[in-house]
Amino acid sequence: PTPMKKSGECDIRILEDSISQINDLCKKDSKIKKVVVIKSTVPPGTTSFLNSKYENIKIVFSPEFLTEANSYDDFKNQNRIIIGGDGAKKVKQMFRKPFPNIPIVVTKSDTAEMVKYFINCFCKSWKIDFSNIFLDDRVDFPCVCKKKNIRSCSQHTF
Repeated sequence: PTPMKKSGECDIRILEDSISQINDLCKKDSKIKKVVVIKSTVPPGTTSFLNSKYENIKIVFSPEFLTEANSYDDFKNQNRIIIGGDGAKKVKQMFRKPFPNIPIVVTKSDTAEMVKYFINCFCKSWKIDFSNIFLDDRVDFPCVCKKKNIRSCSQHTF
């Protein structure tokens, strides 16, 4: 996950440092603008901010919806790919080969960043609400979920 500051804000210094290093490397071969894909959760507006700051690369945002326990399977079996930013068409071509049947949504970077927050918040609140409705001291709810193969909200289409 993206590190947090003591104030609770996302700390994007590590991301910025990495983007800066990539930008510096791309100065040497400036014939073609390279595309960098951010997968980490960042506040809406981050990709636009980084694009305005670095001129040798195009930066796009493509949120991931992976669970820790099933990250490999979640990646291989994702039900949608969202790509936001000016270089999104190139990234879409790249994702199309390994994921020929997965819907790919191309949008603005701010929208893609907000989708990540929305899905995280929606899924967390949905799980909590659902759990509270069915929570009963007589029922081993985690066991029920495991037996019914109820996995991350990220596997469902919204």
